[in-house]
Amino acid sequence: MRSLEEREAAMNMYFRDGKSYKFISITLNIPVNTIQSWCKRYCEKMGIPPRGKTGLRSDGVRREDFHSRIPKDNMHEDRIARLEMEVDLLRNFLILTEGRKEGRKVKTSQVYAVIKRFSRKYEITSMCRFYKVSRSGYYGWAKGNRGTKDHDKELIKLIAECHKKHKRRYGYRRIVKWLKNEKGLIVNHKRVWRITSSNNLLSVIRRKKPFRYVPNGNLRYDNVMNREFSAEKPNEKWVTDISYIIVPEGTLYLSAIRDLCGNFIVAHKTAKSQDYTLVRNTIEQAVTSENSPKNLILHSDGGGQYRSWDYYFQVTAHGLTPSMSRPARCGDNAMAENFFSTFKTESIYLEKPQTLIEAEKLTDDFVHYYNYERIQGNGLTPFEERESARLI
Repeated sequence: MRSLEEREAAMNMYFRDGKSYKFISITLNIPVNTIQSWCKRYCEKMGIPPRGKTGLRSDGVRREDFHSRIPKDNMHEDRIARLEMEVDLLRNFLILTEGRKEGRKVKTSQVYAVIKRFSRKYEITSMCRFYKVSRSGYYGWAKGNRGTKDHDKELIKLIAECHKKHKRRYGYRRIVKWLKNEKGLIVNHKRVWRITSSNNLLSVIRRKKPFRYVPNGNLRYDNVMNREFSAEKPNEKWVTDISYIIVPEGTLYLSAIRDLCGNFIVAHKTAKSQDYTLVRNTIEQAVTSENSPKNLILHSDGGGQYRSWDYYFQVTAHGLTPSMSRPARCGDNAMAENFFSTFKTESIYLEKPQTLIEAEKLTDDFVHYYNYERIQGNGLTPFEERESARLI
C-alpha cells in the first residue's frame, strides 16, 4: 500500500506541475495505472474534468471563457495561487479520507473545519466551491460553533441552581416551567433535556427501572413442535411459559408445563421474580412427577430464561428435546397461552386477590380444579382424557 506522502507527491506533480503519467511513474517508481486511478478518483469526487479535456472548470466557468477574462500578465499568478489552494485543500482531503472504509463519506463538519483553518489564506467562496459545500452552510456552522457552548454554560448554571434549590426533584419538564417563572426565560424542552442528559443533571426521583431477567446465553432452537398441538400418548409433547399475576401487593410470576395429551398441567410453580430458578423448579417438578420421561418435546417461547445455558444443560441432562417459537410468532406457543388465559379469566379476574399469598393459593386451587374437575369440550377432565389415552 502506497504512503500518503507518495500520493501527495504524485498528485502535485500531475495537477500543479503538469507532468505526464509516464514521467511521474519513472520519477516516483509508481505504476502508471495507480497514478491514473488516483487522479481519476480525485476528479470524480471533486467534479473536476480530467486534465487536457475541454468542458467546465470546477467553478462552473468554461476554460476558454475563464482565460479570456484574465489579463495575460495576471493569468500565470492567478493560476499558481489557485493551484496552491487546491494542493492545500487536496492534502487535507486526503488526510480526512485516509484509513476510511470504502463507501464512507467525509462529514460535512470536518470539511467546514478545514475551510475555517485556511479562511485567512484563501477565499471562503473558492474553498466552498472546491469542496462542493454551500457557503451559507459553512457560515451557519461557524456561527453555531462559536456561540453554542457559551450559551449552554449559562443555562447549565441556572439548571444547577434549580437542582440545588429543589434537591434534584425536578425533571426537565418542571425545569422548563421553573426557568420561565423564576428567571423569565422561555427555553425549548428538548434543549433542556439535552443539557440535563449530557451534564448529569437528571432528576433522581422515580428513576428505578423494572427488573429484567438477563440471560447467561443467547441460544435458539428449531421449532420442532411446528404447531402440531396434538399428542396420542402422555408425555410426548409439553408446552411451557411464564405469566404474571398483578395484585395490589405486587406481582406474582407463574410458570407452568402443560401436556398436550389431555391438556393436563403436569407442573406449576410461583415466585416473586422470573429468574431461571422458577423455570428450573418447574421442570424438576414435572420430570419427577412423570418418572423422567424420554423422547419428549418441550416447547417454549423465545424468552431469556429458555435461551440460557442453564436451560440447555437441564433439558439435555433429562433427555428432553427443546423446541422454541419463531420470532414474533405468538401462535407457536398458543397452547401455553391458552391455559393462562383460562386461568386468569375463570379465577384471578373473578376472585380479585389482594395479596401475593391469596394469589398463590388461588393458583394452586385452580390448577387442581382444572386437572381433576373442570370438564372439557369432549366431556372429560384433563386427567380422565390423559388416563384413557394410556390404555389405548
